[in-house]
Amino acid sequence: MLSDLALKNSAELRTLDQAIAYQKRRGWSSWLNADGLNPLGVGFRILRNVAGGADVAANKLDISQLERRRSEVESGLRLAVANGLADLEAAQQRRQMAAAKLESHLLRLKLTEAGYRLGDGSTEEMMAAWALSGELRQQITMANSDIQTAILRLASVVIPTRAGAGIAQAKRSTAGIHSRMAIEKKRFSLKVN
Repeated sequence: MLSDLALKNSAELRTLDQAIAYQKRRGWSSWLNADGLNPLGVGFRILRNVAGGADVAANKLDISQLERRRSEVESGLRLAVANGLADLEAAQQRRQMAAAKLESHLLRLKLTEAGYRLGDGSTEEMMAAWALSGELRQQITMANSDIQTAILRLASVVIPTRAGAGIAQAKRSTAGIHSRMAIEKKRFSLKVN
């Protein structure tokens, strides 16, 4: 449920979905433009594209690369949510254990204090027992702090505050794909002519 919300709120996934949809829409139109006035070159280009090569293959490659990147981002978000939930659960367990230790220690401390008032035990034992109470309270405070940190980290994955960060990374990845595609088109058109 949280991972689905993280996927829904991911700006990078939205951008990748838009890029994939754009690449699919422009499928056949990408190779219909003519390269100059050379009828032989235009005819050869159309023939190659009908056979499934050249621009059609490049477009399919772009779509598959975008879909691969989308699945990487999706699995990364799901993993981040799972790790965040594991961290939260571990912090909650540490708090419960520290609280149980403190509770049992406070019961023992009451008995020890009652015995100390009656002359049983030493001052050093009482000082050590009181110090242990402080340490156990500090463990609970640290566990509460860990819980808050885990919640904030999980919230930052599920509800990102900087939507521009995901968009920028998706733009970089699609820009890289488009530049590689332009290089391949130039290289392929040089071979034909």
